[in-house]
Amino acid sequence: MDSIAEIALKRVTDADILIVLLLERNLTVAYELGYRRARERRPVILITSSEDDVPVYERAVAHLSWKQDEVLAEIDAIANKEYLALADFKVDIPGALKDVIDARDDGLINGLRLALQEIENKFVVLSPFVGMLSEAITRFYPFSVVEVRFSKNGEFEDPEAPAKVVDFDEDFSRLYGYPGKNTAEQDTPLTLDRLLDRIKRFSDADDWDEFLQEQMTLTETVIKDHGFARATVPIRFNSSHSVSQFKCKSFLPCVAAQVTDGNFDGPHRMYLLIAYIEIPDGTAHISTGGEG
Repeated sequence: MDSIAEIALKRVTDADILIVLLLERNLTVAYELGYRRARERRPVILITSSEDDVPVYERAVAHLSWKQDEVLAEIDAIANKEYLALADFKVDIPGALKDVIDARDDGLINGLRLALQEIENKFVVLSPFVGMLSEAITRFYPFSVVEVRFSKNGEFEDPEAPAKVVDFDEDFSRLYGYPGKNTAEQDTPLTLDRLLDRIKRFSDADDWDEFLQEQMTLTETVIKDHGFARATVPIRFNSSHSVSQFKCKSFLPCVAAQVTDGNFDGPHRMYLLIAYIEIPDGTAHISTGGEG
């Protein structure tokens, strides 16, 4: 009872306007009215069905008449009336509000996307991955198989989108911000440019520019020439990544295998097995020890 009384009196005191229904000389209501009068000067509206129920100190104050039978009859009358249907309420968004929405549209979309991905991630059932290199391997780095098409030696079939991912594991899909492999498979084609755009938002600008520059150099000097080199700049994810497994961590994409199908002088394809190896420190470049 103590807590109920304390809460009730606080509401009586704090209310901007207090409506007091005085019926049958209710002592609790009379006490609450006196409590309000003693502490506050804010408005009080008195309602009663009989002046005999109004405390003597309040009889000089204006009050509203309460006739319960009349009130109930009015409620019944309103309930039984057939009102015309209201017309559709149509109004344009105020210009100032529209400007704010437009200005913050990208941020709102990205925030919503991250929130949805977090929700989806919580409900995705993770299953052990059986590695493609061996049935005995039950855990591997995130990996993908990349297909690069050439029209002839040193020339991409499609310079705008020379490479696309044709196979990958669950961890790879989450690395790139998808809830799981099934979702990623539906978002085709998985070109490298498209995937890079997905993870750009998880990395700070300076780190990202440095990583992207090295990837472009490797494409021109290694992929086109069918050679090998060691990448030295990892992807550095910040705390905005949608999967805790990758937040504030760094991963170095490594070419684990390279196979070419077809004649170099004509149309041919190159397949790269890319493994993403976590760099524990992630703050310094990997020493190349010379190019291989």
